[in-house]
Amino acid sequence: NAEYMGITFQRQEYDSAVMHVEQLLETKLDHYPSVLRLIDLKRRTGRLDEGAKTLEMIKSKVPMAMQHGGFNYCLGMYEWYSGNATDALRYFNRSRLDKEWSEKATYNMIEICLNPDNGTLGGEVLESLGTQDSNDSDNDTTSTIKVDQIAIRTTERLLKEVKSPEDPNRYEYMKCMIYISTERKQNVEEVVTILQSLLKNEPDNICFLYANSVAYLVLKMANKARTLLTKLSQEKWSLQFSEELEKSWLLLADLHLESNRGEMAKQLLDRCLLHNKSCMKAHEYLGLMMEKTQDYKQAAQHYQLAWNLSKKTNPVIGYKLAFSYLKQSAFVNAIDTCHHILKENPTYPKIRREILEKARSNLRL
Repeated sequence: NAEYMGITFQRQEYDSAVMHVEQLLETKLDHYPSVLRLIDLKRRTGRLDEGAKTLEMIKSKVPMAMQHGGFNYCLGMYEWYSGNATDALRYFNRSRLDKEWSEKATYNMIEICLNPDNGTLGGEVLESLGTQDSNDSDNDTTSTIKVDQIAIRTTERLLKEVKSPEDPNRYEYMKCMIYISTERKQNVEEVVTILQSLLKNEPDNICFLYANSVAYLVLKMANKARTLLTKLSQEKWSLQFSEELEKSWLLLADLHLESNRGEMAKQLLDRCLLHNKSCMKAHEYLGLMMEKTQDYKQAAQHYQLAWNLSKKTNPVIGYKLAFSYLKQSAFVNAIDTCHHILKENPTYPKIRREILEKARSNLRL
């Protein structure tokens, strides 16, 4: 049953796979690899909230579940998928105490420290063309990694704790991503040399190709990055490398948008959503594309989906949604969205003056 479940997942027969996982969990609710699979399936089918119900049921029915590394790992993945980096880190940190889950939990903690807001590493378009900062962008191909030094030191300490990695390739990939995130030219050039050596032995390794493309973007070698990302866009989807493939498609879409190749970007973003209906970033990029063509109604639809996927906690997406409502004269919706953002982020810049007050004055006219 478990083997068949894996085959249906790999073929992206998600509904069938969900049924098989749920059948397995009926007899063994604390089989955490299956719980993890179910959460990922729910995410890919756009029903991540249903995963929360499963986790709540386990918490209430399985004795000592909160002490188990596997259950904490599942909770961490759910929070990470939901855009809640702080809680995800807390659960992964607990999971690290369990030998079976320790290495994977450590790698996830490193990824969160390097990219807590789940941005497109090496990408520029959402940052440079977003509604808030559209006036002061020079829009050249630079990195937007910007990891603070404390986070980098934390990731270095975490990686040192992995003494004999079960997955040596993943370990090397993590080490490279930490060095790339320092954005020091010498470090990044060294990483490129290491990756070139690794790719000689494994020319199709998706993690190494993706890391190399990010490194090239940090070094402002956009054409070399584009060549590698184009190669990755031709790779067949696989469950094992699904996250890196999604990141590479988003990054290539970012480069296409920067070069005004909207149709090519859209194909990649649609592909992200085909494999993962909860891909918040894809909706954010599609919203931006609609915004640039002044189709604010379509922009709002994509931003609303992204906003919902963030559980209405991401103020950047909320701002873009409120702006799109304002531009299509949906003033009540704009005001409601502003209130929601300001309740959680009272000092959020510009939104009060540029959206809330304008929407209110238009409503009074």
